[in-house]
Amino acid sequence: MASINNHFKKVLLATLICGVSASSFAAFNAAPPATGAMSSGTYRNLASEMGKTDGATKVTDTWNKMFGTDTNYNLYNTFGTDKAYIKAPDSNDVRTEGQSWAMTIAVMMNKQAEFDKLWRFAVAYQRNTTGSYPGTYAWQVKFDANNQPYKADVGAAPDGELYFAFALLNADARWGSTGSINYLSEAQAVLTALRTHLMVNNMIVFSPSVANVTDPSYNIPAFYNYFAARVTAQADKDYWTNAATVSRSFLQTHLSTAPSGLPTFLASPAGSYLSGNLFTGQANPAQYYEYDAWRVALNVALDAHLMGAQAWQKTAIDKIHTF
Repeated sequence: MASINNHFKKVLLATLICGVSASSFAAFNAAPPATGAMSSGTYRNLASEMGKTDGATKVTDTWNKMFGTDTNYNLYNTFGTDKAYIKAPDSNDVRTEGQSWAMTIAVMMNKQAEFDKLWRFAVAYQRNTTGSYPGTYAWQVKFDANNQPYKADVGAAPDGELYFAFALLNADARWGSTGSINYLSEAQAVLTALRTHLMVNNMIVFSPSVANVTDPSYNIPAFYNYFAARVTAQADKDYWTNAATVSRSFLQTHLSTAPSGLPTFLASPAGSYLSGNLFTGQANPAQYYEYDAWRVALNVALDAHLMGAQAWQKTAIDKIHTF
């Protein structure tokens, strides 16, 4: 499974150079192979295709800035001797998406110490052990006047759980699970919480407290296929394989029927877009292309690369690019 880590490091590298001029794309292969990298073992180096030779340097430099001591860029903060968190500077809080994405980056970069500290913070201050949804993670944590973390909202934002599971499985593949943290066991616990509380009919929900609503950006079918490849019980393999199929079908339907071909903030599990404010406290209408919806392009492109490109994926990405 080490190749999975190598691939996502290349994805990170390609993301960093997304601002290059159009002329830099002369050698870029715009026709992704129909056989996915998870099957073929061939992972594209997008930076190299774009003629960039300093990609690895940029990745290392970005890590050093965001996980280092540069106050202009740093997002990573240690807490005590064995924990750390990612603090969002605009909202002054800690979120499961920040912790889980940072863990994903850490395992890509082979930074086990930082990974472990991030996970210990999540377990200590974000994991729900009681209430209606044990095993899920409070999406928002803040700090009191004594700089002690507390759960500002115990509800789950399931993309956090998805990335936690993905990062932990990759940690097991890279470092093994015989050290101070049993990554595989922890990943299995997160996958159980996902299935039990955060998915309905193989479809991930926006929130377990909001019925018949999903978030298109939470649909990451390639992750589900990876889960299926890593779990051992056949029933679990079947579940996550089916979830990947459901999620992929959802994205295809959603992106072919959503306004202007753009993904929306929220949607029905069938893929149709929803409009208006659907729950108390919702800031903006469900049909907006904003925030979470911006991540859908990443999920579709990731799916095409890892699992094999299909025509609908290219059409969907082209529409977003055109917009």
